[in-house]
Amino acid sequence: RVQVVYEMMGMDFDIEFTQLIYEFAKTSQIEMKGILDGISYVELHPDNGNGNLSFDFHYDIKNLRIGRLLERMVRKKTIKNLESSLSNLKYLIEND
Repeated sequence: RVQVVYEMMGMDFDIEFTQLIYEFAKTSQIEMKGILDGISYVELHPDNGNGNLSFDFHYDIKNLRIGRLLERMVRKKTIKNLESSLSNLKYLIEND
């Protein structure tokens, strides 16, 4: 379990992450609780020395008033974080 604080638009939001499933080089499932409740799934699908990585992120923002404002920002930040993570993963694989 990990407690983190996200800062967006000058506001702090507490979120707790709990690793539910982890299989090295196969799959990961993480639960989120706080202002943002949800679950994320990451799976690696090997394919003849290559591989495909799938990521599913399902979430619900509790406070509807703030939720409408944050929805776009959360989506944008998630995409940016995924792009960065994939770039880092690619670098590690290619420079091992």
